[in-house]
Amino acid sequence: MVYTSYVDYKHDAYKRTLHELGYPSEGYIVAVSTSLETRAASFTVTHSITLIRFADGRLAVIENNNMQVFTVNITQAISIAESFISPFSAHKFSINTANFTETYKDAVYYYVFTVYYKGDEVGYLYVNRQNGSVFFKNRLEELIKQLQKRGDES
Repeated sequence: MVYTSYVDYKHDAYKRTLHELGYPSEGYIVAVSTSLETRAASFTVTHSITLIRFADGRLAVIENNNMQVFTVNITQAISIAESFISPFSAHKFSINTANFTETYKDAVYYYVFTVYYKGDEVGYLYVNRQNGSVFFKNRLEELIKQLQKRGDES
């Protein structure tokens, strides 16, 4: 199965960030890396990881003959992040959707958005690139719990 996609940086600021993270402006790009797994006295075991990055932010990972496809693209991740933060926007929470990063944790890739409260950085919102679930870190977790508690008391 072949996927193709196209990106135009003039229209969407987030596409520049995708490009900076190594995603192509159209179609897909394949990157192979070999990493050291185990080193013993007489031998070294290595394995390779192949990343297929699509212009729309989707990702496929091939490792040890197993393929994982992370189908949540960047526009979906932005929509998920904005939907998650929107109930708190009245409390001056916001995210910058043009500036994000990606990370790998516990065998899952995530898009990571910085969250601001009254203009100050308070934490990070992680969007799972496989299923779209969300979790957050740092002061953001504490602030949201406080707001939710206030809502329960009302």
